[in-house]
Amino acid sequence: MALFGGHPTLANGLKSAHTLDETSGQRKDSHGAYHLTQINGVGFTPGKNGNAARFVAGSLQYLKIDTVDFRMSGDFSVALWLYHVAAQPAGQAERWGYWRLSDFSFDYHCFRQPFSNALTFRIADSVAGSAVATTGALSTDAWHLVIAVYDSVTKQATLHVDNAGGVTSAALTNGPRQAGTQLLMGDASNLNSVDLDAPLLYTRKLTAQERTDLWAGGAGLFYGLPVEIARFRFDREGRPDVSRPAGLTLGSSRLTNVALMTGQGIDP
Repeated sequence: MALFGGHPTLANGLKSAHTLDETSGQRKDSHGAYHLTQINGVGFTPGKNGNAARFVAGSLQYLKIDTVDFRMSGDFSVALWLYHVAAQPAGQAERWGYWRLSDFSFDYHCFRQPFSNALTFRIADSVAGSAVATTGALSTDAWHLVIAVYDSVTKQATLHVDNAGGVTSAALTNGPRQAGTQLLMGDASNLNSVDLDAPLLYTRKLTAQERTDLWAGGAGLFYGLPVEIARFRFDREGRPDVSRPAGLTLGSSRLTNVALMTGQGIDP
C-alpha cells in the first residue's frame, strides 16, 4: 500500500498511526504495534476520513496503551483531526496525551482550556515547569487539523491549527520530561464529549510543506490513502482516454505507453 497517497516523506520518522476506523474494541496502530485498548465502550462516528473515535461525556471513555516507548528527548510532532464541539459547562478536556499513570501527570498533551474553545499543547520540563502554546478560540462543531511540533534546539513547542502559522511557547529550561507510562486518547476525566480521527506521532519535526500536505486544502491527507496513478475512461465516441491526476507527484515515476484494448469492431 502506498502510504499517504504516495507522499514521498510523510512516512519518514513515523512512530504510530491510528486510523480509528474500528467501530468497537481495540483500535489498531496501522504503522506499528501500539494498539489501543478501549475503556468503557468507546464508540465511533463518521470521521474526517472513514470513522472517528467518539468519546461521550459522562461515560469515562478513553483509549490507552501502557508503554514507555513514547518518551521523547529530541524533536517530535503530533498530528490529529479534532471535532471541536461548543464549550461545555465543565473543566479541562483532554484530547490526546502521554502521562505517568501513577500520579496522572503528563509528559506532553493536547487539551481544550476550561470553559473555552481555545486549544493548548503543553510539554513538561524534565526538572520543573512546562512549555505551553495556546490558540485563540476555534470554531465549533467543525473538524480541525491540529499539529504540534517540538524543536529540541530551541526547546519550544509550536501549535498549528488548520495549517495556520502557529503559536509558539516559551522555551523549556532543561528539556522534555521522560516519565510517561501510558498513551491516552479521549477524556478519562469524564467531563466533555469529543471526536478524534487519524492521530499520528513522529520522532521528528514536520516541515511547513508537510503540514500543508496533511491539510490538503481542508480535505486532509491520510495514512492509508491509496495512490492514484491514472484515470481510465472512455470519451463520447467510446475511445479510451487516459489521464494523470492534476498535481500528482510521485518522485521519478512516469505514466508511459498506455494502451487499452476495447474490442470495438470485433464481432462476437
